[in-house]
Amino acid sequence: MKTAGDFLVGDFWKEINTDSLETETSLFWPEYFQMFSKGMCYWLAIEQDKELFPFDLIGSRFQANGTLIISFDTSREVSHGIPLPSELQQFVRSDHLCLKLTVWNESVAFLARVVNSPHDNRYPEPYEMWVMDDDFKGAY
Repeated sequence: MKTAGDFLVGDFWKEINTDSLETETSLFWPEYFQMFSKGMCYWLAIEQDKELFPFDLIGSRFQANGTLIISFDTSREVSHGIPLPSELQQFVRSDHLCLKLTVWNESVAFLARVVNSPHDNRYPEPYEMWVMDDDFKGAY
């Protein structure tokens, strides 16, 4: 699996290979690139069981285990999957969680909003902001 884009590393462009995001049991599908901060690229991604991969993707029944954040360290060329906070885990398999990665006071953060219906924004719930520790390993 490769990301959709190339990145400027030094004086040349380099394609980032995300094979390290594949485990024995799961595949990780990065969504569109969201941000770059302090030499790290970040995406929101969907995790899917390998057992379900060919059948469910072909049948247009994408069975996701949940959402996580993928980071890529451009200097070491290493990728990591960062789980969402435990308080949001109940929403990660539904369409009722809206997420956006951003930078807040030089730290990676994401805004999360739980909506009653993904198609009804008349009465939106407030956003929650979660800020990662500086070690980028998923402590909030």
